[in-house]
Amino acid sequence: LYAFIPRPQVVEKESVLIRTILSYLTQLHYQPKSIDDNFSEDLYHLYLERLDGSRRFLTQEDIAQLEPYKNQLDDQAGQGTFEFFDLSSDLLEKGVEKAKSFSEEILQNPIEFAQDDEIELDPTKRGYAADDAELKEFWKDYLQYQVLLRLEEKTRDSLVNNLDSLEQDSRLKVKEIFDGYFTRIQKIRREDRLSLYLNCITNIFDPHSTYMKPFDKEQFNIRMSGKFEGIGARLSSDGETTKVAEIIVGGAAWKQKDLEKNDIVLKVQQEDSTEAKDIAGMVLDDVVQLIR
Repeated sequence: LYAFIPRPQVVEKESVLIRTILSYLTQLHYQPKSIDDNFSEDLYHLYLERLDGSRRFLTQEDIAQLEPYKNQLDDQAGQGTFEFFDLSSDLLEKGVEKAKSFSEEILQNPIEFAQDDEIELDPTKRGYAADDAELKEFWKDYLQYQVLLRLEEKTRDSLVNNLDSLEQDSRLKVKEIFDGYFTRIQKIRREDRLSLYLNCITNIFDPHSTYMKPFDKEQFNIRMSGKFEGIGARLSSDGETTKVAEIIVGGAAWKQKDLEKNDIVLKVQQEDSTEAKDIAGMVLDDVVQLIR
């Protein structure tokens, strides 16, 4: 593509990308589809289902803001514009922030369990919360359910002498889990959300047509070729830090013997650089790229 048109600036990149994908799909796909209102509606529903299929973040009020775009996505894709995508990303980020705030508030205090409490866990049956108040009520019920599961494990087949202490332990464990959950979600970048949106477009044509952002494409090439020169260690995210999850036998780290499993990687320095880069809080994909 870049042999025929000038390489786009960053601000133009997304526009060129979506129009190029559509062009290739409509011209080269074995069973091309019409880019019309039917395509737009299919894309709208598929994207929302993948964006918040759990119905944990968006409300009916949010969906009402997105609804007018249902039949406009074909036009926006053809023009290389992203009004719907931008609005949906903004609403989701706000929804995640609200849910995080609800979670922190709810888990601060002991959970009071009532025998007649119930929760619908199937999001397709539950639907979107009507508004923020109903969304908060869902999170209260959902977190109470999570605490109850862990409390039940602690009290199973044993005599309960200190229920308050067990409830606190269970609640703190749930808080730890969801603190990590929200941290991971809030590290998701626009590039990742755009990849989701573009893959919804390709999957409207067929489930096997896939867009890969540059990092994913590199990972794919490595898996297919079986060739990769690295440090010989598998990394994982642990909160705001990057941890060595595994030392690969035969790799550079295994031979050198300096790096060990569960070590925390604080900084990365290139051989030709005089300064190490602090990677605290960095997305794992970026850390991996930096080390490579």
